[in-house]
Amino acid sequence: MAIIDAQIGVLDGYLAKAQASLGSAPGSGSSSSRTSAQSLGVSTGMSTTVAEGQLAAQVARRQNEISTMAAAVTSSTSVTAPDRALLDSELSADASGLRAVVTKAQAATSAGPLVSLAHSVVTYYRVLSLTVPKVYMVLAADQAVFLETALARITAQAALEASAPQAVSRLSTTVRQRAKADASAASSRVTAATTSTEGISASVLSLIPAGFPGNKVVLQAGVNDLSSVLHDIGLVRNDIAVLVRLLG
Repeated sequence: MAIIDAQIGVLDGYLAKAQASLGSAPGSGSSSSRTSAQSLGVSTGMSTTVAEGQLAAQVARRQNEISTMAAAVTSSTSVTAPDRALLDSELSADASGLRAVVTKAQAATSAGPLVSLAHSVVTYYRVLSLTVPKVYMVLAADQAVFLETALARITAQAALEASAPQAVSRLSTTVRQRAKADASAASSRVTAATTSTEGISASVLSLIPAGFPGNKVVLQAGVNDLSSVLHDIGLVRNDIAVLVRLLG
């Protein structure tokens, strides 16, 4: 059970990071250049040096987030190869684009161009408002699939043992009946969790900054589905704990 619990903890951690990032990013709903730039603390009333410093700090924050996400993708043992490739590509492109923003900011001779650059950081890349939840939701969905597959296998094995004929089973009829019922319940819950997980990665990976904040509903729906999945997986975990005690 310790291994299952550890893997559920990984899923819970990914989901918590996705949930925390939704709605918490500055400028996540802004569409005007002036508003989005100000959300980063950059305005035309600033000196060029101060505006550049503020923009550099905001870019660095996003670069740090990208590095953290890239490390999470690398360390994941459950993310699928296609999803890993897409996430790595997107994070690499964002990191490169933000480096270009810093280079342009350093060449600015007034605050005006810096305001425009700040606007692009919010609206073109949307690292905090879109990429962060996107990455952790994909990692969570793939982790859920990994868990569902493992739990389905364990449940099927338990069902076979519980269904063994009395002549070849060391278990009493009563114990086998209880185990069969518990394995059936666990199987139904695994199926429900699997159904809820299907399509989450694909739907989230297709989201692009230009569609934000309209596509935020997809992120929220994915988080809701993953919360349901985590709940179902927790119930299956409890079912399996009962099976372990019954089947010994």
